[in-house]
Amino acid sequence: MSEEEILLLAEKLKKAFEDRDIDAITNLYSDDVVVWHNYDQIERTRKQALESAKWVVDEMSEFKIEDCNIFLISGGYIQQCVFRGVYKENKGAMETYAMIRIYCSDGKVDRVEDYSDPAQGAVPDLH
Repeated sequence: MSEEEILLLAEKLKKAFEDRDIDAITNLYSDDVVVWHNYDQIERTRKQALESAKWVVDEMSEFKIEDCNIFLISGGYIQQCVFRGVYKENKGAMETYAMIRIYCSDGKVDRVEDYSDPAQGAVPDLH
């Protein structure tokens, strides 16, 4: 993928999460996407990753990806950002600082490596 295509994919993925658009996220993930988190070392399948995305849609309001910096690297990009939102159930604020390594090809996300601290409010364990 060209640098322009990678930047466009990064923009589309960010927008899909902020718009709470599960169909768009589904379309941006490759069929064999893997999502890994540093805090548990588990590689999640596409189905599990989409369940996590759906949890964000169902349980969070006002979800935003802010202070977002994209750094192009070979085969993808690194996104340094802050996830912010409000838990629907208790109206509590969520703020999670993250650095995410995205591998991509053919216009799709192939692998996500999420470096964040779940104690800050990351997506819960769904397995």
